[in-house]
Amino acid sequence: MESTKAVYEQKKPYIEEEIITLLEAAGELNGGTTGYATNGPTFRLLLEFMLETGLRVSDAVRFDPGK
Repeated sequence: MESTKAVYEQKKPYIEEEIITLLEAAGELNGGTTGYATNGPTFRLLLEFMLETGLRVSDAVRFDPGK
């Protein structure tokens, strides 16, 4: 049996205009019934936090600033 090595395609990061558009759209979310989709401003804050700190989604969601 041969092992297979994972190959990842490197993606280009978002340009500044795309980031601004994504953050604006995130702040307007209000159609969900659970989670961050129910509160657009909180979701936008989470995205801004991840952008500034480089945290992954799973780490940012579990982050407790009180600790």
